[in-house]
Amino acid sequence: MKQAIALVFVLLSGITSAQFDGPADTPGSLAIYRDSSIITGWATSCTVVRGPQDISNASSPLADYGIESNAIGPATITDVVSLGDGGSATVTFAQPIQDVPGPDFAVFENSVIGGFLELAFVEVSSNGLDFYRFPATSNTPNDAQVGPFDTWIEAERLHNLAGKYLAGYGVPFDLAELDSITVLDISAITHVRIVDAVGSIDSSWGTYDRNGNPVNDPFPTAFPSGGFDLDGIAVLNPLSNIEMESLVPISFYPNPAMAGEWIHLQHSPDQLTIYDALGRTPTYECASGKIRIDSSGVFFARFQFGSRQSVQRIIVE
Repeated sequence: MKQAIALVFVLLSGITSAQFDGPADTPGSLAIYRDSSIITGWATSCTVVRGPQDISNASSPLADYGIESNAIGPATITDVVSLGDGGSATVTFAQPIQDVPGPDFAVFENSVIGGFLELAFVEVSSNGLDFYRFPATSNTPNDAQVGPFDTWIEAERLHNLAGKYLAGYGVPFDLAELDSITVLDISAITHVRIVDAVGSIDSSWGTYDRNGNPVNDPFPTAFPSGGFDLDGIAVLNPLSNIEMESLVPISFYPNPAMAGEWIHLQHSPDQLTIYDALGRTPTYECASGKIRIDSSGVFFARFQFGSRQSVQRIIVE
């Protein structure tokens, strides 16, 4: 019972104090609500490989809460499937997931208490055989083990880890982050795999982020619902098919930009709309050939040029 994700506002350089977006319903949070209008579909099949309730106990039974079908269809908060330590769930969809401007899918867990977060790595495949992991970051202090009922994990310290938000809010993932993997077709993702992050800081059992840091989360969770609890995976698309077909490229700089800094555009649009992943509009100003946004976050700018348009992601720090 728990949750998480994040999008970078401050670049990492191996420092443990890097800051990411915070809990759901706080300024700048990227959390996707389960009834969001940008959700266009949900997983249609799920196969689970259960992990033990306590991987450090050789006689531990497997987690067994919930059934595979609980991860199919819309997130419900109550109907989940528990993965156990290191367990995994592989889901498929009615249609392959495409890389579109903005986040492409969101993973839902069922944390009911802020700070009690059970985390998981997220991997994708375009052939069902070869999976590639989103580079995850966990900057939770690892000088002490997060206990099985502790509630002090902070969403701001987590990036690309499912389970960082409360129940009902999904962690968004953007396939554009994996565009350098040439053997992965981010325009046709057929499978998404969720792998429980074993939260032990003991190197005998624990799992690690992209920087070699232990992913410190509640451990041990020696009960049937131990490990990550998958509630659903939603497909996202803030654009209609007609809008997708009318997209045109446009360049602008700087990106990332600082809050309040002018961003210079290649061309002045006829119309401009700026919004975040939840469709909220920040305070911004538009002048000839430039715009500036007063708050930090990840935003999407829709530029209209006659009958054509462009949607671009803008990061403001």
